[in-house]
Amino acid sequence: MTKCKQCKKNLPKNAAHNRKFCNKVCCAKWHYDQKPYDERIKKAQHLHHKKNDLIAYDDELIDCKESPTGKAYVGIAKKPLMPNANGFGYEGVKLQSENRELIMCYECGKWVRTISGHLKAHKMKTAEYKERYGFNKSTGLVPDVVSNILADQFNESRAKNPDKFKPKPPINNTHIPNRGTRETQNKKGTCPEQLKVAIINYAKRFHRLPNSKSHRDGFKDYSAIRRRFGGMNPALKELGLPTKHPAGNYIEYIFPDGTVHYKSREEPYDLVYAMMIKKCPILTK
Repeated sequence: MTKCKQCKKNLPKNAAHNRKFCNKVCCAKWHYDQKPYDERIKKAQHLHHKKNDLIAYDDELIDCKESPTGKAYVGIAKKPLMPNANGFGYEGVKLQSENRELIMCYECGKWVRTISGHLKAHKMKTAEYKERYGFNKSTGLVPDVVSNILADQFNESRAKNPDKFKPKPPINNTHIPNRGTRETQNKKGTCPEQLKVAIINYAKRFHRLPNSKSHRDGFKDYSAIRRRFGGMNPALKELGLPTKHPAGNYIEYIFPDGTVHYKSREEPYDLVYAMMIKKCPILTK
């Protein structure tokens, strides 16, 4: 039986024939330090990524204690990210190792080559995994390096046998988009955490809370906030900001501590914002 080169323990019986280390973080880090980039990776580095260099993407790296190198790659996912409820990874984000050779399993936190094959240990199907952690149905659950290698192999096979890979006619013309998944929301900047940041940035810039007419100031997230939180007031309440309610010729501001302020049309927004600065710590962060 094959043994791990680092800890000398036996590998699982169903392990790949070319596997040389186990799934422990210390062994994965040892493997990362020992194995350099090979020519096959360098040849495929231009595929499936917006940059041509595998190294120059510091803005797409985050600190991650579970990663073999202490850092993880999140790709084009927009920050802030939403952590999963079990503490492993983020909703709708493929969390990869720094060199993009491994991907984290959000069920157990292990770093593996492919998620689809690893899910057999959890007795879970790929579609169930994608639905649980907010991925689109068309998202490949493999790291970028593996994806590039598979793409090269497919292109070589298609070049040799073009008749074998002719596109098949669609069964029907209906198309079901990936609406509502956390991955799609993250790419569009409309996930709950990103919408919260948009509200705070608007309040800091204009010294007032957004409303249905704030699109004139460039705030285009009002409809998305209504879909995610059920309205603007639930989102404001979750952020620790005052909620707004119409009261005749006044606007009633109810602060988290129970304070109520009635703003008239003539009263400037800066007075209300000064109260918000004192009573809402999130605006001073």
